[in-house]
Amino acid sequence: MRLLRSPVVHALALIPLVAAVYLYLAGRDDPSASRHYSQGLLLSQEAQWSAAISEFDAAIRLDPEMAQAYAGRGVALVRLARFPEAQADLSRALQLDGQLRQAYAYRITTDMATGHLELAVTDLERFRTLPAAGEQWAPSLLD
Repeated sequence: MRLLRSPVVHALALIPLVAAVYLYLAGRDDPSASRHYSQGLLLSQEAQWSAAISEFDAAIRLDPEMAQAYAGRGVALVRLARFPEAQADLSRALQLDGQLRQAYAYRITTDMATGHLELAVTDLERFRTLPAAGEQWAPSLLD
């Protein structure tokens, strides 16, 4: 009976609670949102743009703060020539993470396609100031 009152036993009993709190706090990095995002990237590599958009949609539903999912969906929308929608997604991605260099590159395309040449120049200037490293999604989506 003395073992049940041990501080070690009490500490071990807290492990599930600590794990639950950690998982709750880490909910933004929901593995299923990441899984949908990764699936969207794979579909994009195969030029299955509509299917990729569905996967990015699912990732965004699960993690509305995932800038890369907005950027990925924006790229897919550019590929389908849905420029106003793409521009909105790419702008949201950049609002969440202003360092996504490739989101600027694709937003330049949408700026030009929608007749916003001044915005294209502004985006180009910003694009040129950002470092190229650190974006894992971009190389797989570029031709």
